[in-house]
Amino acid sequence: MQQNELDELKTMVDLGTQFYVQAHIPDTKYIYVNVGFGFHVQFTLDEAKEFIDKKEQQLQSTADKYSRDADKIRAHIKMQH
Repeated sequence: MQQNELDELKTMVDLGTQFYVQAHIPDTKYIYVNVGFGFHVQFTLDEAKEFIDKKEQQLQSTADKYSRDADKIRAHIKMQH
């Protein structure tokens, strides 16, 4: 939206169980982001991008931790056999 300087947007919105409806967004200055636990926060596009970058880092860190934990468990299982 920022790169193409879109002032308005047409999109498809999932209302649940893959039931989509067409939506018209007349003003793209703000965007709602699902921040978890069913909460949506209104951000400017720059704020949303910053939040998403931080959230992506946090999720990657969590995924890396789980991968390390799984590797330890696999190594422990191999030692037992």
